[in-house]
Amino acid sequence: MLTLGSCAIIPSSRTRLQSKRLNAKFNTLYNGEQALLKFLDQRNSSQNNLLEPLSPLPKWYFTRPTDTATNNSLERVEEKAVKAIQRFSIEVGQKEKNDRLDRAYELLGYSRYFNARPFPALEAFRKLRSYSNRSQAIAAGYLGEAFVFFSTKNYPAAEEALDKVEILAPIKWDQRYLALLLRSQIRLESQDPSAALKNLEYALEQKIPDSLLRRTQWVLAQLLQKQNQQVSSNQFLKQLAKDRSYRYAPYRILAQIALTDQENLNTEDYHKALDRMLKRWNNYEDRALIYRSKGLKELSLFRNDTTANDFLQNAISHFENSNDLGSPALQIANFDTLISFELQRRNYRGALSYLDSLLEHQSLIEPLKLEARKGAHKHISELFVLLDRATEIDTLLAYTELTEEERVSRITSKVRNEIEVKQKQERAEQLLAEMDQEENEDSEIESVSNFYFNNEQLLKSGKLAFEKQWGARSNVDYWSLRSVSPERAIADAEIKKSEKPDERVSAPTSVIESEINSAVAQKLGEIPVNQEAVDDLIKEKIEALFTSASIYYYTFEDYSSAVKLLEPLLEGSSDLIQANTLYTLYLISIDTDEVTAQAYKNRLLKEHPNSLFSRHLNSKGIETIALEQRLAKLYIDRKHQELRTTFDSINKAQLRISPSAALLFAKNEFKIAGLEAFEKALEQLRLLYPNSYLSREAIQTLKVINLQSKKAANSNSAKNRVSLVLDVSKMTSKEQVKFQSRLSEALKAQNYLAKAYLEQFDADHTLAVLHRFFETAYIQEFIDNNAELLSLVPLYVLTESEYIAAYQTKNWAFFYEKQV
Repeated sequence: MLTLGSCAIIPSSRTRLQSKRLNAKFNTLYNGEQALLKFLDQRNSSQNNLLEPLSPLPKWYFTRPTDTATNNSLERVEEKAVKAIQRFSIEVGQKEKNDRLDRAYELLGYSRYFNARPFPALEAFRKLRSYSNRSQAIAAGYLGEAFVFFSTKNYPAAEEALDKVEILAPIKWDQRYLALLLRSQIRLESQDPSAALKNLEYALEQKIPDSLLRRTQWVLAQLLQKQNQQVSSNQFLKQLAKDRSYRYAPYRILAQIALTDQENLNTEDYHKALDRMLKRWNNYEDRALIYRSKGLKELSLFRNDTTANDFLQNAISHFENSNDLGSPALQIANFDTLISFELQRRNYRGALSYLDSLLEHQSLIEPLKLEARKGAHKHISELFVLLDRATEIDTLLAYTELTEEERVSRITSKVRNEIEVKQKQERAEQLLAEMDQEENEDSEIESVSNFYFNNEQLLKSGKLAFEKQWGARSNVDYWSLRSVSPERAIADAEIKKSEKPDERVSAPTSVIESEINSAVAQKLGEIPVNQEAVDDLIKEKIEALFTSASIYYYTFEDYSSAVKLLEPLLEGSSDLIQANTLYTLYLISIDTDEVTAQAYKNRLLKEHPNSLFSRHLNSKGIETIALEQRLAKLYIDRKHQELRTTFDSINKAQLRISPSAALLFAKNEFKIAGLEAFEKALEQLRLLYPNSYLSREAIQTLKVINLQSKKAANSNSAKNRVSLVLDVSKMTSKEQVKFQSRLSEALKAQNYLAKAYLEQFDADHTLAVLHRFFETAYIQEFIDNNAELLSLVPLYVLTESEYIAAYQTKNWAFFYEKQV
């Protein structure tokens, strides 16, 4: 270390300085630069995805959440940069004399920047501009600082650093364009699009790499179009449309398509224009862009005339061709387009089928977009499960009105049809698989011979030999948009298979009949046999419809579908269901149709004035922190009856409490009135605050309570263990606590595992409970040894499962026969 330090501060001869320059440049920094280029190539793999709105600054300069992960390339960059600085630094008067190390500090800064370590990166860039007396290096340091400040959203500091770059950078410095792109991005994010456009135009005047020249022109054209400056936008589009570079053909194709879109051609002429482009371009990915545009045109025509199904079929066919030829990024964009289209026209089943295909390739989708698509898939799947269950319940309820013979006949016919459809579907999928296999075999033979050019060098330069990157491209793959409609599949397949004998053997009739009989027996077992079962099914159906309406409105903003689902419940339902429906319709109509919302509210107040929902709408809000704290303290102090009285007074005064206080009311009801009252309170809570965190928590709490209660009451351990229950209701609170303490001491003295608890059984009874006695004999021994203490209160002996059942129902009469 001493030797290295002395080398760093003692001036070297000219020969030694030149040696250090060469060693730094060729032995160490070269490897660091190569590692950085490798990292940028990996990061820049999707740079030509032009279908998404592009930012002025290329995406690979933005920091990402995943940048905190370890990256071998960046670690190598930092290692080589630090090694170069340590070995070849020649510092005189706090200035670096070895100009090759300017690049070392720059590499060090960017390796830390791209690894999401802004402050270490800032340190490296500041050393670069402070240790060097070369204007270009100082400008590079300020540019690095600007990137760091940009990543931390400190836009004023970033602009200040860019001002320094503009002053200090040499006129012909090759990084000026990058500084202008960064400034343009900052202005755009600061909601100043005109300044962003000016900086982009200045960037085009600088020396700019070919890879960014077309991209910047394309971004400018898009931004100008958004600012309604179509004439200026067209100037850049025309420049791109005339570009003769085969490497940047996508820009040329998209520019030509954008100009064609402005000509307002009729459908036939539009497709002819794009067909001419298809003849001109034979690169798979370039042709995929053109097919996508043809599909978008057909979709726009279908939006204007939803009865013309030919437009939709043509659009799907064009998107199929685009997916067969395009890269994964283009395929994802195509599916996103179709998913959005199906959601806009409220075709949720169509959207779900596209989402299924899209999510088969999760690794290719950006994290944020993937989360959004996963959420949509989850909600749509849940929606159809609920709607299918509601339909199934309607069918079961309809069966209850039929005779036994009619039920068997109808169910048998329905099951037979379902099995036939299933067999037809399986046959269609099998035929499709065979067709795909044949087409795949043909495509492997014809993968190159279909091109206009068959020159190896030309194929390489034009990216036609894409097998290196993507593998052999088949005409049909997992991205196929073909509908799996049995009718279409069988019709298409039979045409091709007509000359070949069908060697498949269908299932024996006896097997099919056995399957039908089994399914019929299962369906008959699901039909409710008493009124209680019927009521449970009706309740489940209503719950499914309300949840579905909530998904329609709150997730997909589909007001009309939600209303269409709920309004039938206003006829023929119970008063409670009608009131709940009117209240829900009022809530979802407030932000959509105020007049209709007021009509629902007036009808609710008129027809159901005494309902919970009417009282809630008429009540005055008192959602104060002080009140909630007072209520919570009463609950913690186990003053459950006083808390219930407080809630009753709030209700009589028609005052509205907050959702969290309402949840506390439900918990208190469990302590006072038992599980049934708790369920009723939670149900009211869920209805008053639909689609809220409280509603979801109430539903989850109900499930957990029911599950745990059944488990606790029915467990073998609860049935085998015995509890001693003491009624301490006549004691004061202080006396109860003192009595509990004496019980605990007595248990400890006899070395029992049981513990003494104070529990509010109901409004009139407070109990001291001793659980975990393994035999009644142990309880009798405890009573005999502590006769004086236990003589103060009534005693009851029962199993733990019996106590749990009594506690849940608040059935005090059960204790009379258990008294000792």
